[in-house]
Amino acid sequence: MVRSQRVGLSLKPELNDAITRLAQLNGITKTAIITAMLTDMLPHLKMLVKTLEKAKTAAPDDALKTLKSLMTDAGEVFNEAQLSLIDLENDINGRL
Repeated sequence: MVRSQRVGLSLKPELNDAITRLAQLNGITKTAIITAMLTDMLPHLKMLVKTLEKAKTAAPDDALKTLKSLMTDAGEVFNEAQLSLIDLENDINGRL
């Protein structure tokens, strides 16, 4: 079994407040919220690492293609988040 690694993390007050509130609303710890967010980002982080590695090894065309793909993926994640927010707003308005 692989043990998780601990990381010290300092957050700006605004970010800490948002994560604290999100954790409270979900009934889980701040650590669980942060871990879930970073886990969701893992494929994008790996792609970014590959992009930077390609850029450093004189393969700028490959790096540019990977970066474009990463940006497309980020746009899709943003669109999904917007749709989730709209669904949540509709649910809330339906209860009022």
